Amino acid sequence: MSWQVIARKEISDSIRSRSIIVLSGLFVILALFITALYASVPLFGAAPGEELAVEGLISFFGAAVMFVPLIGALLGYKSIVGERQSGSLSLTLSLPHTRDDVVLGKFLGRSVVLATPILLAFAAGLVLVMALFDAYSILDYLVFVLAVLLIGLAYLSLAIGFSGAVSSSVLSAVGVFVLYVLFRFLYLPALTVAQSTVNRLQTGSWTVAFELDWWMYPLAMINPHYAYQMILHGFVYTDMAQPRYMNAWYINGWTGLIVLAIWIVVPLAVGRALFNRQDL
Repeated sequence: MSWQVIARKEISDSIRSRSIIVLSGLFVILALFITALYASVPLFGAAPGEELAVEGLISFFGAAVMFVPLIGALLGYKSIVGERQSGSLSLTLSLPHTRDDVVLGKFLGRSVVLATPILLAFAAGLVLVMALFDAYSILDYLVFVLAVLLIGLAYLSLAIGFSGAVSSSVLSAVGVFVLYVLFRFLYLPALTVAQSTVNRLQTGSWTVAFELDWWMYPLAMINPHYAYQMILHGFVYTDMAQPRYMNAWYINGWTGLIVLAIWIVVPLAVGRALFNRQDL
């Protein structure tokens, strides 16, 4: 199949440029450092030789994990439009490759480039956990790794979708990173402002909405970062208080999995459709 050729080329290019090797090395070092730091400071959680509360370690990874969507975005935003601007895309399409092959091959190949460092890093972290602690939940740890992988693939799909849909790598970068900032930092404040405005129209007075109304939950659950949290709170943080955007009966870990799966499929499909309409 033609898309397999493109996917293999993406992987071989990343090996040749050593990007996958560098990413893997950095991820492994970071995972080992964070795990060792968590184990070395009793204030953070369990000491070596005790039972590890995996949810504590996951929370400790916190901000570091949020670099994964950015790396997915960086891997994808120039994947198609960069070759279009350089002229190499025309050469690729002059061979027996369709535009669908290009989109699918780019996504699958770069998914391997993204997934390899993540899996290697957390495998190394798991080995350290097994060496340091007497008891731990491997299932919780694997759910965490799956959630990290899915949100990274969601942003990779979003970036490749933008890359196929626009004619400039600058536009692709702006589109992806604006959405990242919106979803990561501005989304819940925006929902709060929207609900407070609706309350103002209904009651005539401004009130800060600390609980979301029923109609706000579907808007909240489509955020990929919230979907990531849904997975963790649904399957790992089962004994902890849930975020306020999860207080609806239909928002749970399975919902988070479905939402992230949609974020992987839909941007790629939309980008592919727009890419097929363009004159190169």
